[in-house]
Amino acid sequence: MIFAIVHLESRWTATAVNHEAAGGCSVGLGQIYGSCHPKRIATLVDPRVNIQRVVSMLHGLETSCRTRCDGLGWLRGYNPGAPSYVRRVSGIVERCHDAHPSALRDVCPGMHLSHVPWSTSARASSQCGTSARRHRAA
Repeated sequence: MIFAIVHLESRWTATAVNHEAAGGCSVGLGQIYGSCHPKRIATLVDPRVNIQRVVSMLHGLETSCRTRCDGLGWLRGYNPGAPSYVRRVSGIVERCHDAHPSALRDVCPGMHLSHVPWSTSARASSQCGTSARRHRAA
């Protein structure tokens, strides 16, 4: 799932910074929204930090969801302004489910799994489509 989110959010561009209409900035691989303070941006363009925050946010969304949480319903909160977001993430996850890691190249050309920095709290399966439950901190 992390791969699908990063693909949709930044197309694997760690330094992506988008100034949003609401006045904040979406930063890094997971396009994490918040202030446009330069120090915050500098922190979040680090792929390790960004992915750790994405995993933490997903864990929080999943565990705090109270309505329409079945399937990936809890994922609505990651990008609440995009009604088709859950469907789009699900589509990528389904295409990659149980696939060999090389299947990721079809979704993210030029991206090699060995180059994705994963922390010990966000250890990833080498397969695209891993459920968020596998990414919870121990």
